[in-house]
Amino acid sequence: MVMITVAFTPDSLRDLVGQAQVILTGTVASLEAYVHRRAVEPGRPVDCGSVRTDAIVRVDTILKGDVSFREIIVDQDAGETPERATVPQQFDLLRENDRLVLFLTPWDNPELPDRGGLPRFVITGVWTGAFRVEPGGVLGHYEKTRGSTGSNPVLKAYSGRQVEEFLAEVRDLIAQNPPR
Repeated sequence: MVMITVAFTPDSLRDLVGQAQVILTGTVASLEAYVHRRAVEPGRPVDCGSVRTDAIVRVDTILKGDVSFREIIVDQDAGETPERATVPQQFDLLRENDRLVLFLTPWDNPELPDRGGLPRFVITGVWTGAFRVEPGGVLGHYEKTRGSTGSNPVLKAYSGRQVEEFLAEVRDLIAQNPPR
């Protein structure tokens, strides 16, 4: 179990929309977990002790940002390989076949595996910017909860709402503050 440190926690959907450089809908096509190794000297990778998971996401709709790819990588700092597991305490990882609404930040890290030149992103707010589309078109989220709707106000306000209603509000916020 690991506790993930969050650098940005949105106070509102406006805050999340403003911070995310890319907002899209898509589906997780596949997952690839690996032990993170860093090259401290050329040709000598050192085990960093953590597991990362690359979710390959098929892009359906781009709401904000310039993404010309039909697939992207969403990187998560946790996962499970045959040799090791890193399990986050605060949230669940993306799962294969999950339908999503994602708020993303580009992440260029040459230490991480190249997956056919696909662009790499992280979820804005670590898990706050990842919403799962559940049966009936209702929003769910990845924050681990114990009988509540979570601790983040964005998740509390939007969990259980209809996806189309949520996307309409996101589009309105983007229109009010178009990307520069």
